[in-house]
Amino acid sequence: MKKTKAIECRATRHADTWVASIPHHGVYGHGRTLRALHSNLLQGLQLVGVTTEITLVPVSPELERLRRAEAAYEAALSDAVTALAAHGGTPRDIADATGVTTTRVAALRIKRKARRPRKQNAAPGDGGLPHQRHGEGADGRALPASREDHECVEMCAAEPGTPSPAPRAGVPLGDRKP
Repeated sequence: MKKTKAIECRATRHADTWVASIPHHGVYGHGRTLRALHSNLLQGLQLVGVTTEITLVPVSPELERLRRAEAAYEAALSDAVTALAAHGGTPRDIADATGVTTTRVAALRIKRKARRPRKQNAAPGDGGLPHQRHGEGADGRALPASREDHECVEMCAAEPGTPSPAPRAGVPLGDRKP
């Protein structure tokens, strides 16, 4: 028997039966349950001399809508965890606020850090300029910036050719003297 890589099959419901096919091997299967369909497809593959794993993916308009809703929930959850963490929320507080476990919060934060591209003008290990430190949501929109970020943007947006005033610690931007 020939061993091939795992095969993913789309299973659809027709009346009271699940059906799927593996056209590459000329195998078709059916069953009243997904488990019965899986077994039927494995038997069909054995008849043509193929041994492999099969992954069934049930499909219907309702299931596709459910998958889109799950993806939207995951994106919103990731955005919420990122925003709460950026505002100093503890993992426990974030978990309580979002209704997930602290383990899930930690996993989302690690996943988000791994996906985030390195900022331009940032040295290794540096968060970049203050106005580059705040992240983006899953939809690409910027998360709310802190007061320091607004001050930096205001200083960076000064007229070209005019020196911007040097920031002094503890003095709000509007109260600075040139």
